[in-house]
Amino acid sequence: MNIWFVSREYAGIAEAGGVKNVTCSLCEELARTDKTITCFLPLYGCTQFDAITDYKADFVLPVSIMVCGRQEQAVFNCGFTFGRKIRIIFVQHPAFLEKQAVYTYTENEQLQNPDHLHGEGHRDSKFLDTLFQKAVIAYGNLCIDIPPDIVHCQDAAASLIPAFMQIKSSSFFSGTKCIVTIHNAGPYYHHEFSSIDEAAFFTGLPEKILKKGENGKRIEPFLLAASNSTMTTVSPEYAKELLQKDNPDTDGLSAEFSLRGISVKGITNGIDCEQYEPADITKSLLPYAFDPPDNVFEGKYKCRTWFLEKLAAKKISVSDNAILPYLDDIKRYGYLENDKRIYFSYHGRIVYQKGIDILAEAAGCLIEKYPQICFIVVGQGEGNLENRLERMAEQYAGNFIYYKGYNKRLSRLCTASGDFIILPSIFEPCGLEDMIAQLFGTLPVANKTGGLAKILDGKTGFLYEPDTAAMLESVLTNIIENFPGAGDYYRTMAAAAAKYIKEMYSWQAVTREKYLPLYREVLSDSFFHRS
Repeated sequence: MNIWFVSREYAGIAEAGGVKNVTCSLCEELARTDKTITCFLPLYGCTQFDAITDYKADFVLPVSIMVCGRQEQAVFNCGFTFGRKIRIIFVQHPAFLEKQAVYTYTENEQLQNPDHLHGEGHRDSKFLDTLFQKAVIAYGNLCIDIPPDIVHCQDAAASLIPAFMQIKSSSFFSGTKCIVTIHNAGPYYHHEFSSIDEAAFFTGLPEKILKKGENGKRIEPFLLAASNSTMTTVSPEYAKELLQKDNPDTDGLSAEFSLRGISVKGITNGIDCEQYEPADITKSLLPYAFDPPDNVFEGKYKCRTWFLEKLAAKKISVSDNAILPYLDDIKRYGYLENDKRIYFSYHGRIVYQKGIDILAEAAGCLIEKYPQICFIVVGQGEGNLENRLERMAEQYAGNFIYYKGYNKRLSRLCTASGDFIILPSIFEPCGLEDMIAQLFGTLPVANKTGGLAKILDGKTGFLYEPDTAAMLESVLTNIIENFPGAGDYYRTMAAAAAKYIKEMYSWQAVTREKYLPLYREVLSDSFFHRS
């Protein structure tokens, strides 16, 4: 089985969101089963090469690609990763090379150009998407490789591939099947065109094809993909939500899926359990080891004590070399008194989708009633929500701490230091933070939506609905009031949760039990979608 992956992200090479983990882990697990794996990535200014071997620039002739009515030259570079079992084809073009992050502008880019605001999406994002995908097709049309059996496209930024394959200039892809995985169908994640004229200008696709992507006046890449590929998403529950015509969180996409009778198959993302193994601090990056599946939690509480003394105290020693790796790219607001008995954590993007307003409102009410609790929040995102968390850290000094930014070591330590992780997402396609928390012996408390519904209520964590601050406050109140005499109960649950994630959601299990059968089904023509 010869499989091509098309993605804007890959863990350890080009990192942004959760797509990077899926692309990397699924490629690696398939490579372990002796599948032939090639992954196409843009070559960014921020591309990391530590995991790349045998890199070769300009390894085939440059190609000329028509985008926005003009010819663009793309160059292909090649390297290998994962012990040469995965080939990476880099698409090189100046528009990608000048980018210092995958999708958004960095602080440094804003300093260079005040119009490129930090955190905002690239102004030429539609050009970048189109150029990249057309380059993949152009590479295939060079006919220097064996045609792929499957092209697996990751998210909206790669979902025009099936449409471009419809008008291919050679027979290279004639026997190739396409799979498009929707990682997030929320507003701002569709990479849509504002009109059919704009779509035609960027893509050059004929009107008869573009009309298949109409959602009102907009042209949706996901709808274009649905007419010529197998559609999947990252959890069975989210697949159901994508087919609800009244779903308010997809900007009209689910209504079109429902109207057209499009099938979407849900496969829950896996997690690389070894990468987070708390029994091995070289992998977990935590200061102390512990083993939740075996009900060994002493190291977890040592991690918390270290965190409180070194990173969360009112006064910390910024010259302490031990803590410097945890504070890189981080701004701290507030502090924690070292006398709390229940620790609630949150790590993730600070955006509307994640229910940050719900978390903040519930946390404020609970702190006022229960001074023995505290909240640890880590992440970055929307400025207004970041500002609210900063104010809370000031208002509830000693009980609320906010670390603004992203730092892998700090994020893991804050998650491991919590008794519970709070996940009030308004919608959540899969959810990774709940699985990381469970591997670290931290129980999730989550809104019952999308991929978070994989949590077994009362067995591996707690689910609630509806997603309101009042309901979250009620669930946490019950936990707080029962916590003092229920330590063994919660530890037993945490041990069960860690075992459950390892058994059910390792990438090895997900690849073997879900993806390989899907690929075989697609290749046997037994999988049909309706459009």
